[in-house]
Amino acid sequence: MVAHTVLLDFTVPSSVIVDVEKRSNLKIAIANVLQEHFDSLKPLTESSIDGSFLVLYTGPKGSLITVRGYTEGLITVNIEYYKRDEEEALLDFEAEETRITKRTL
Repeated sequence: MVAHTVLLDFTVPSSVIVDVEKRSNLKIAIANVLQEHFDSLKPLTESSIDGSFLVLYTGPKGSLITVRGYTEGLITVNIEYYKRDEEEALLDFEAEETRITKRTL
């Protein structure tokens, strides 16, 4: 049994975080991508912290997914869940890499 934590990060222009409409569109886009991977994604709460944002979701296997947008334009996505030894991981990075590669060709 293991607690799995996956941290992903990427950047956007800082204006996307500061502008309310752009930030809303960004959060919708991130949620749509997450729903491609986590079919039971449900929003829990959302907060603003010193001009940045934080959105918490629950997902399969009792996972907790945190999306944080910093005013400098950094976005982090943290996925945490408990996995029994015999269970498959929620994310298969090799399969995902293959899917992304095929999608871009």
